[in-house]
Amino acid sequence: MKTVIISLLASLISISSFSLSAKQNLPSANIDTPPKPTNILWIYMEDQNTWNNAYGDFTVDTPTIASFAESGVLFNNTMMTAPVCSAIRSALITGKHQAALGVHQHRSSRSTRASIFFPKGYKTVPEVFKDAGYATFNIGKDDYNFKYDRSTLYSEHPGPLVGWDGGMNGEEFDWAKELKNKPFFGKIQLRGGKHSTKARAKFGLAKVDRSKMKLPVYYSGDDRRPGLWRLA
Repeated sequence: MKTVIISLLASLISISSFSLSAKQNLPSANIDTPPKPTNILWIYMEDQNTWNNAYGDFTVDTPTIASFAESGVLFNNTMMTAPVCSAIRSALITGKHQAALGVHQHRSSRSTRASIFFPKGYKTVPEVFKDAGYATFNIGKDDYNFKYDRSTLYSEHPGPLVGWDGGMNGEEFDWAKELKNKPFFGKIQLRGGKHSTKARAKFGLAKVDRSKMKLPVYYSGDDRRPGLWRLA
């Protein structure tokens, strides 16, 4: 047993000596210079399903989504935490299931009497990054089901109000230019399925041929349903 222990100690001393020697031979920049923070841009589009090119549906062209899927990671077995936009958004921004924090009811904290606050010490995702020295911003609506001071979450263009009523930063915020020399955590929230028919004219989108739409198998062949499910 003594021989084993002595051999083990000798091995540890040898490894430590090698590690120290290797460290001494490294360029000083690798030791003294902290790693550069990674910028994070979170693009979120609500009210979505698999009706896009990335998942093999070509009723409408979605080349940007397909490009993201081809160059990144495409998940084929996913599930959202709720069927309502604000509940899902509240879960994403907190990193916790919305029911666990009591923020699962759509816009449930809007009245003064029914205000919902987090437990003391609980922080949202942008607050965690902000505490770590990141600039934080959100372009598009927040629409979180709890009371919060927007300037606590977002350091850049926090706006005077909570952001459920439209985008407080505005699309004119040039984050790539303004935050060029700052580490940042940014979120861009796109309206997705909430785009009105005005968007079709604004962006020159062609009207969808309803006869080509494929309804989920759990719906009947009622001819009225494609009108309810139309994409544009």
